[in-house]
Amino acid sequence: MNMRYLLLIISMNLYSMNLLAQETYLDQSKEPLFHQITEAYDNALYGRAIDLANDYLAQGRQLNQDHTPTSETLVNIISRISAVHLERDGASLELENYALSINPDHLTDKAFFVLGNYFYNEKEYDSAIHYFDQVNELQLTDKQFTEATFKQAYSYFVTKDFNAAENKLLQIKDIRDIYYYPANYYYGMTKYYKRDYDAAIKSYERVSSSSQYKAHIPYYIAQIYFAQDKMTELVSYGEKVIVKPETKKIKEIRLLLGQAYFQQANYSKALPHLKYYEKNTEKLTNDEFYQLAFTQYQLGQYADAKENFKELTNLNDKQGQLVNYYLADCYVKTNDLNSARTAFKKVSQMPFEVSMQEEALFNYGKLSAELGHDREAINTLIKVEETSPHYEASKPIINDILVNTEDYSNAINIIEGIPTLTPELKVTYQAITLNKGLQLYNENDKGAAKAMFDKSMAIDVNRASSARGQFWLATMLHEQNEYTPSLQAYEKYFDLSNGLSMPTASSEYIAHYNQGYNYLQQDDYGQAEYHFKNAIVGINSNRERIKDEYITTRVLTDALVRAGDCAFTANKYDDAQSYYDQAIDRKQPGYDYSLYQKALIEGLSGRPYEKIITLEEILEDVPESEYVDDALFQLGDVYLSIGNTNSASSTFTDLIETHYGRSPLVNAAFLKKGLISYNKGDMSEALKFYKRIFVNNPAPKESQAALLAIEEIYIDDLKKGDDYFAFLESIPEYKITDFKKDSLSYIIAENQFSNSNYEGAVDGFTSYLNKFATGTHKLDAHYIRGESLSILNRYGAANADYEAVIKEGFSNYYESALRKAAIINYNHIQDFKQSYKYYDILSTVSQSPEITYEAQLGALRSAFRTQKDDAVLTYGTQVYGSPYNTNDEKLSARYYVAKVSYKKGMKDRALTAFDEVGRNATNNQGAESRYMTAKIFYDKNEMELAEVAINNANEKNSAYANWVAKGLLLLSDIYIKNGDLFNARAATEAVVENFSSDKDLLSEANQKLSKIKTLEKNQSRIKTKSNPDQLELDTTGTNRND
Repeated sequence: MNMRYLLLIISMNLYSMNLLAQETYLDQSKEPLFHQITEAYDNALYGRAIDLANDYLAQGRQLNQDHTPTSETLVNIISRISAVHLERDGASLELENYALSINPDHLTDKAFFVLGNYFYNEKEYDSAIHYFDQVNELQLTDKQFTEATFKQAYSYFVTKDFNAAENKLLQIKDIRDIYYYPANYYYGMTKYYKRDYDAAIKSYERVSSSSQYKAHIPYYIAQIYFAQDKMTELVSYGEKVIVKPETKKIKEIRLLLGQAYFQQANYSKALPHLKYYEKNTEKLTNDEFYQLAFTQYQLGQYADAKENFKELTNLNDKQGQLVNYYLADCYVKTNDLNSARTAFKKVSQMPFEVSMQEEALFNYGKLSAELGHDREAINTLIKVEETSPHYEASKPIINDILVNTEDYSNAINIIEGIPTLTPELKVTYQAITLNKGLQLYNENDKGAAKAMFDKSMAIDVNRASSARGQFWLATMLHEQNEYTPSLQAYEKYFDLSNGLSMPTASSEYIAHYNQGYNYLQQDDYGQAEYHFKNAIVGINSNRERIKDEYITTRVLTDALVRAGDCAFTANKYDDAQSYYDQAIDRKQPGYDYSLYQKALIEGLSGRPYEKIITLEEILEDVPESEYVDDALFQLGDVYLSIGNTNSASSTFTDLIETHYGRSPLVNAAFLKKGLISYNKGDMSEALKFYKRIFVNNPAPKESQAALLAIEEIYIDDLKKGDDYFAFLESIPEYKITDFKKDSLSYIIAENQFSNSNYEGAVDGFTSYLNKFATGTHKLDAHYIRGESLSILNRYGAANADYEAVIKEGFSNYYESALRKAAIINYNHIQDFKQSYKYYDILSTVSQSPEITYEAQLGALRSAFRTQKDDAVLTYGTQVYGSPYNTNDEKLSARYYVAKVSYKKGMKDRALTAFDEVGRNATNNQGAESRYMTAKIFYDKNEMELAEVAINNANEKNSAYANWVAKGLLLLSDIYIKNGDLFNARAATEAVVENFSSDKDLLSEANQKLSKIKTLEKNQSRIKTKSNPDQLELDTTGTNRND
């Protein structure tokens, strides 16, 4: 408040004093300081004014001067009013108390008048009313009285005390001063809010000539027509005034016009007015948005309607239910079924209109089923009550979901919760538990898989399902090396499946193939051949409908080879060669084995030259074959048999030079070379070859044969017994005194192993190694003791024996020991660093392509477990490109490469690999890969592709609830990025409602939901409710201080 205005208020009181004396006093001693106080106040320097006032008052006390009470009072009031301006704690109360303390000083009323004005200007209307009430009106001038009365009336009006406002305005509305028009305007407004419309109009007529108010009158007249439900009059009046340029509140009048037309169901007339208002207004009320949206809906403008309905989707009342119902229909009509599903869900959760709720519940479940949201669909549709008109329609959908869903766990829980199963549900239950068992089997959870297969078999209402369950039970027994029980289980399967058309994976020809291996393990080669032959016939007969190329190539070829082996063992060489020839013709990986077996048959059949041709075919066509060393050895032997010793000798030399340290046949080749030299009479050369055997980790039989040959040469041929004994002394483990004890002790332990007394074998080999730590049979003892310990499931001790063999370097047992140690460390000890070490070595030393591939696969898995990222990329590429991989292994390699590539920031490489796995794998890795494909698109800000990918993932991942939940959260993030908070919230709520068992995911979902609610609040265009005790007034052009 301006100081001059304050002085004006109190000036009349100064006239009643001895002004001359006061002026003389001020001039003589304190006039400059007083003027500084007033100047500081006028310039809003309230802190300085307070300081100067304190100085002023202090000087008076120090000089003990009696300055006039009025000037001191004025300075005190200025000081306290300044404190009020500075909003100091308790300042207004202090001013009030001071004013009361000087009562009956005339300045008391002026102080309350000042306080009333101050709080009026600060829009603290309750305080303004309080202080105006303290003013003695008799102490005010007429002008001050009018001002105080208007401002107090206005304060009552804003705080909705219309009766008090009316009483105050009645006192001044006929006084023609600057408050004449404001008083009549707000008197009319008071009557308007009290619904005394005639009186309101009369007041408006009084101010119609006012330039300040006449432009505002049309709006309130229009409002009165609206309040009186005079829509025809409103339309006529409103259409006229909105074209006048001086009319204020055009948009508000157009809103009233739009609402009038809306009530008349004249939607085409209502729309332009409602749209105009919406376009020019930042925030609208619930009803305003609803009227615009519903008008657009009625006119078929569904795209526009849904945007306005969306502003109201979170209303939890009858209007909110109606809004979401119409919104769902808009989405259906614009073919956005996913969003329609979201809207129907909201309607189904609101109980205000029961029939609408029931319809929405059914539609939500139905759309969820159609869009692949199996869990939500079935959890929803089972809530449709028998009394609902949609109950009958929901039943076939439920059954269809149960039959076709991959969310087996949820389906099983639902069916098991039904007290009595119908025959149809029993069939469904048997199929679902079977499929759940298969899922668990593919995830390598064999115990849980067996429990599910048993559960499926117990229902036994569908023979095909029972046969499939029996197949997988038999297969698991086979994989667990339970060959006799597996054999019996397959026989039951053959009885059940007879005459049925079975799926490829559990078909009769695959069962025959596995049964052939069961009989092989029983050494029943006749039955084994019978089953392998049936497998061959079955695969060939069904070739056109078998989609799995692995079966028509690898399985069929292996069946031919094993049938050939069975015939070969039974000395049916013609049959065996026929099988081998068919396998050779297919040129599948491993056909070199069939070539080798064919060569053996040709040798046994007295056809040495044909055998030579076949062996040379191996050497020329398959130079990387694991049978190259065998072929060279056999070739040398056949040359010897036909008397071609030179060719034989050069062939054995080739074997030694190319496979030394790699093949167990090298020592046998030395024996052959020694024999050839001996037969040529070259004793020195023969001794050289025999002695080389002892530095190449010989097997006992090899060392014994070499010793016999050396003994014969030294004793019988050269007559040098001392040289012989000297040679024996050079080989510690072959001292003549211990040799027989060594061999006897070893044979005793070996016999225990041969008789399957594995505990006895362990004790025997331990005793042998304690006595003969460097004995002739130490490698054999360590390896076979390791085998015994493995059979006894004492894997740690077995691993120690295999490692002892490995440390000795290459031997007949080296490759096998590497393989066994790698398997134990990976599967049982779970020391993945060690398993990687052994698999890595094995992959480089094995002569078998199959074992090499197995090592590469093991190294890949171990590298992934130990975060050897570069090794994962290397071995992943090798496994993926190997001709020996299965489809699952190929995809698994791509999965590991994808994971590491993503980790290393190689997003494009990861995307390619994840996409391939996601499209082809049906296990957990496939589910994760489908999710990660979408995640990478999201990371790359390719939201359209990300949304398509995650919707596809969620549809295909229904068997993997965790990935569906994570997918919904990612979908929510995508929607948030796209600004679609409506569907973002729905996706997140779906996790909260349907996946609550995972506490981490639930916590993440709740955090995301909180974030979404904050975004909704920040982006909402809904007008928030104002202070219920105050009116919000547009005072533009209606200055309340005038």
